[in-house]
Amino acid sequence: MIKKKILSILKDDAVLSEGGKVLIGCSGGGDSIFLTEMLLQLREEIPLELLLVHLHHGLRKEADEEEAFVRSYAQKRGLELIVHRRDITQLAEKSRRGIEEEGRIQRYEIFFEEAKKREIDTICTAHHLDDDMETVLMNFARGAGLHGVAGLQWRKGKLFRPLLSTTKEEILTYLTSHGIAYCTDQSNFDSQYQRSRIRQEVLPVLEALDPQLYQHWKVYLSNMKRVRRMVEDWVDGFLDRFSTTDYGLEIPIPSMLEYFPRERAHLYMGIIDRLRGSREDVYSYHLQAIDDLLEAREEKWISFSDVRVIKSYDRLIFLKDDIQKPTAYHVDAKKEEAGYRVVAVVDAKAVTHQYTLRHRKSGDVIQYNGCNRKLTRIFMDKKIPKFLRKYLRVLESNQGIFFVEGVGVADWARPTADTKDILYIKEEQ
Repeated sequence: MIKKKILSILKDDAVLSEGGKVLIGCSGGGDSIFLTEMLLQLREEIPLELLLVHLHHGLRKEADEEEAFVRSYAQKRGLELIVHRRDITQLAEKSRRGIEEEGRIQRYEIFFEEAKKREIDTICTAHHLDDDMETVLMNFARGAGLHGVAGLQWRKGKLFRPLLSTTKEEILTYLTSHGIAYCTDQSNFDSQYQRSRIRQEVLPVLEALDPQLYQHWKVYLSNMKRVRRMVEDWVDGFLDRFSTTDYGLEIPIPSMLEYFPRERAHLYMGIIDRLRGSREDVYSYHLQAIDDLLEAREEKWISFSDVRVIKSYDRLIFLKDDIQKPTAYHVDAKKEEAGYRVVAVVDAKAVTHQYTLRHRKSGDVIQYNGCNRKLTRIFMDKKIPKFLRKYLRVLESNQGIFFVEGVGVADWARPTADTKDILYIKEEQ
């Protein structure tokens, strides 16, 4: 019964049903072994390349035994295995995160690095219904919003969690009945971890109050995920109207207030998720601080969790706090160059000698739109935020400034009908 249900879920996934490469996060515990067994079954019907990835975290003395078990299991099943070793304790001390959080961050970092390196379409993790319930209770306890109390997502980009409607008991029953060995993570019983305390102390109390707890939570989580999806679709529909700039995402405030006249927390979360690929370490007071920017009469900004939000003119600008400008520009006749993209085209006569890339200076002037104009005035006309202006650079030849980031090409350097040769301005990607 359980096998049929899981195989049906796997086949219904739009990406997985097409076959291809699948990365499986495998700790050696019952959950990930069960997931691997299900994907092996699916491979008999759909052409799949399965890759196991194991993290040796160095947290417990059993870590060596778990790695050895996973190596043996992979060999018996004829599966490729990649093992990473990271000192989670040391990394957690350096980042000032908790052990659980640091371990999770490192796992996903490894998964996505390997997926990118090997062009893998799907990353499968073995999170199940119990995990989802524990996650919701943890989020609820810290006052999370809709995204947090709706639990884990089934599919987000490459990441797929096909066991979210399956209980831990169902998984272990299947493994036991089929004589399939697995490791037992003793940290699951360690009350120093919040998730373990919820598992050992909170869920048993709830189940005593409601014998049908798991069935009722399935309904609750299904409903909440549906509501979350509706809200995310509404947010995505709005954000798809605006393109990401070199710095981040710019949102016209009048348009935002038209679509979201009262509640904007979900919108801000959606923007941050697009910008950094995560909603981690973003809390309700951060979202309120963004909303408070709308009342500012002059340019104002806030910064948190490697995100910077600027209220400038009639726009909110979201960008990563560590703005990384391209380290190099090339100006030559080659249109295609690995690692570079074309940003402008100039008349070859504009760069007859060596050119210089530098930051703008006070008093810089460029011939633009028919007259010589100070860059400061052009920045104001183009409503380039004051905060970003210090990052903008210019390209200068012996004839003067011929290109400015965020502005464009000087009049005298632009190709015309009489231009014989052109050069491409390319920035490092």
